[in-house]
Amino acid sequence: FNPAPQVYAPAHPDRVGIFTTLEPASADSGSRTKALWKMGYRTLRWSAEDPNEDSLLYRLQFRPEDAPEAWLPVVDGLEESHFSFDATTLPDGIYRFRLTAMDREEGPDRLTDRRISEPVLVDHTPPAVGEQTRRGGAWWIEILDELNPIRTAEYSVDAREWKPIEPEDGLLDGRRETLRVEVPEEGKIVMLRLMDAALNSITLELTR
Repeated sequence: FNPAPQVYAPAHPDRVGIFTTLEPASADSGSRTKALWKMGYRTLRWSAEDPNEDSLLYRLQFRPEDAPEAWLPVVDGLEESHFSFDATTLPDGIYRFRLTAMDREEGPDRLTDRRISEPVLVDHTPPAVGEQTRRGGAWWIEILDELNPIRTAEYSVDAREWKPIEPEDGLLDGRRETLRVEVPEEGKIVMLRLMDAALNSITLELTR
């Protein structure tokens, strides 16, 4: 998350359709060249050129991976070669985006070209906890994530500092992991914090 003093809320959340954007509402806003950041937003970038050096406009569409003909609108008449949008409007899953580049001037001789993106993974769901077993002074905990590998696992005893947890196989890189959490005898409350590669996080209480 960028700590710089920049705009994090959508510039015009009441635009038509489900996709809000971080792009400024007008060219006079003075922030067109800024890098804008907001949790849950995604940015698509591309490069295009016209041999005649004509200026171009872009149309962006999307579809679920398993619906090859269901192209739906994202934005039309775009001048920039990038677009940031709120991906939390989409359910978890895999999507494709289709970009159409066209001459700015309309007419019978207007030329267009299209490209379809690589698969884009949208994931809003944090990791989940499966089977939990306590043996002696330790918890053995199974954690899993449907779409992304788990990147961070930490625990805190009685609201003290967060400490990293080493998984059973020594490397936290899969969508299913087994963790071993040492709990001291005096520990009353043990909190577990998990995060996946899409920055979805969850905090759970292991003991009371």
